[in-house]
Amino acid sequence: RGVKADVRVVGQGCAGLADAIECGSPAADAIAKSNLVALVERHRASAPAVPMKAIILGCTHFPFVQDALNQTVAELRAKGAPLAADFRFVDPAFYTAAECHRLLRETGRLSTTAKPGASMAFLSVANPSLPPACLTPDGQLTRAFKYGRDTGSNAVTTKPVPFTRERFGDDVFKNIGRLLPRSASLLSR
Repeated sequence: RGVKADVRVVGQGCAGLADAIECGSPAADAIAKSNLVALVERHRASAPAVPMKAIILGCTHFPFVQDALNQTVAELRAKGAPLAADFRFVDPAFYTAAECHRLLRETGRLSTTAKPGASMAFLSVANPSLPPACLTPDGQLTRAFKYGRDTGSNAVTTKPVPFTRERFGDDVFKNIGRLLPRSASLLSR
C-alpha cells in the first residue's frame, strides 16, 4: 500500500471460527463479530489516535464471514472506532491463488487449454508423524496444538492429500458445494 513508515501489527486469535464456518454453524458470524470487536478495542486501548488501516484475514476460511465482518465495521464506524477512511480487509486466498498461479506458470505446469478437463484438488490434513499429544484419536490436530503452534517454526504439521469423496465423505463434499459452488462443480466432473 506504499507505506514507508513502521507498521504496527496486532494479532488476534479466532479460535473456533474456522471450525464454525466448516460445519455451517449459525454461530460463525457471531464469533467473527466478537473477535473483530475485540481486536478493534485492543487497538483502541493501545493506540487510540492511530486509525487501523487493514485487517489481514489470517485464514482462508474467514472470507466466508465477510458480510458479517463488513457489517461489524459499519457498526464500529458508527460508534467512532479508530478505522482509517481507506480501511480494508486483506483476503489471503487472493494472494495464495496469485502465488500458486505464478508458481505454476514459472514451472511450466499451468494449463493453457481453454476447455476444462478433470480437476484434481488437495486438502491439508494433520501430519500423522506428529507426536501423539498433538493429534486427536481420529487423527486431527488437537485444539491446543492447532491454536498454540509457534508461527516461526519450520515443523511440518500438515500434509497435502488428494481431496476425494472416498477420503473425506459426502458431508465434506456437501459443505464444499455450499461454501465453494464453483470449485464443487469442477470436482464433480
